[in-house]
Amino acid sequence: MRKTMGYSLLGFSVLVSAELQASCGSAFCMLNTNWSAQGVWAEPGARLDLRYESVNQDEVRSGTGKASADDIAEMDHHEISTQNHNLLATFDYAFDDTYGLTMNAPLTSRKHAHLHVNPDDVTDVEREQWDFTKLGDVRVVGRMQLSPGTSLYDAYGINIGVKLPTGAYDIANDDGELAERSMQPGSGTTDAILGAYYRKLLPELNGQWFSQVLIIKPMNKRDEFQAGQQVAWDLGYRYRANETICLMAQLNYVIKNRDSGAQAEPEESGSKTLAFSPGISIALSKATQVYSFVHHRLYQNVNGIQLSNANSFVVGVSTRF
Repeated sequence: MRKTMGYSLLGFSVLVSAELQASCGSAFCMLNTNWSAQGVWAEPGARLDLRYESVNQDEVRSGTGKASADDIAEMDHHEISTQNHNLLATFDYAFDDTYGLTMNAPLTSRKHAHLHVNPDDVTDVEREQWDFTKLGDVRVVGRMQLSPGTSLYDAYGINIGVKLPTGAYDIANDDGELAERSMQPGSGTTDAILGAYYRKLLPELNGQWFSQVLIIKPMNKRDEFQAGQQVAWDLGYRYRANETICLMAQLNYVIKNRDSGAQAEPEESGSKTLAFSPGISIALSKATQVYSFVHHRLYQNVNGIQLSNANSFVVGVSTRF
């Protein structure tokens, strides 16, 4: 039963995605695609997952809605858009039914543009833009299942890990202007990661649901910048339509505190976001599946004025070996 459940669920997960930093539109999708904590990877061994996501942030928001012209006019720079094309590579190894390790490395291709306004002369406007493709911050997360391995219908456990400062935080454009720290591919800090999860198999409904809470807390400050702490809560359900197709849905709620430090913009950072993500996975074989999700924002409350997006898209492939 566990083997069948694992094959059919490959394409659903619980470990929160990379950090959301939205002041200038630097973002990853909130969707979760680390299958191991959900029992998909039920047998010892290795798995590789490659996930592509498109996050085009072209909506200027204030509070819970779009920013007004008066709100934007008060800013010394006017946001235009940030296009994020992210590739996340995840390697997972399950030592046994209790312990496992996950390593995640993001590659980000980002284009950002805004208009800088001279505060002494509002007619003096300069367009500034950045375009780069760089490695982001790598994560290493261990997991331990606390429930008995003999349980076939439910399980619970914890995730403990670290985000390493592998991504650059000093990217500049062709004019030598440094990108804002919230838009950089790396935060420059080492972050602690702590989470807990629960899952339950519903054989009478041919499905399964899960829930997880994850906390990401920066442990230091780097060059006068520290990203705000994040708390993420996920609730998901998967329905096994047949031996090949699974239909899935997730609710993702993320609270991000304000950034801090002389290089931060605390008044223009931090948010609360709730998103809904329907998806599908298709088994190509017993070892390999492809999946796709549409990530839709249901609610968002941002501090100050920030770039955001209503929808983003994810496709990926996962295989064991």
